[in-house]
Amino acid sequence: MMTSAEAFEALNELLEQEKKVEHYPLIDIEDDTEPQKMVILFGKDNPITIEGELIFYNGSLETRCFYGEEVSNCLREMSDIQKMQLLELVNFINAYVFPPYIPFTPRFYMTVDGYYDLTMTTIIPYSILDEDSEDEIGEYITRYCPKLLDQLAIPLFSVYAVGECAENAIDYIKHYILKEEQ
Repeated sequence: MMTSAEAFEALNELLEQEKKVEHYPLIDIEDDTEPQKMVILFGKDNPITIEGELIFYNGSLETRCFYGEEVSNCLREMSDIQKMQLLELVNFINAYVFPPYIPFTPRFYMTVDGYYDLTMTTIIPYSILDEDSEDEIGEYITRYCPKLLDQLAIPLFSVYAVGECAENAIDYIKHYILKEEQ
């Protein structure tokens, strides 16, 4: 099983090879009093900023992928009805969108720390992170997570920005993301 320092180094090397991903270690790897952290900026050319954060704990890696500040600012202004519609949509995403074949369970939520980040978080135990799975987990972090957030942008924003009901946003996800027949 990898240690947090080994996982940090392995993913740092993997991210160095990514052309469309900027990443910045936040804490020196030699400091073992705090979990190591890394910030990731995905596809900076996108109209909606998608960011990430990796936190290297003892025993597991926490990955976070979230929309940028421009989205959080809009979410702060939502009415109570919009918040309920968004919660219904987020519950649907957690129940049906994530593929069953990945060996960990991502969760999608809105933070309640005053920032209102729409965040996808995954805890990945180091016990499944080894040399054979580094590329797969790297692809999950750098491609799957930001791509899914990009795909979910239309239904999510239709609820909070346009005032669309969650039911219509769920229909969109079923048709365009899950590829279900209507």
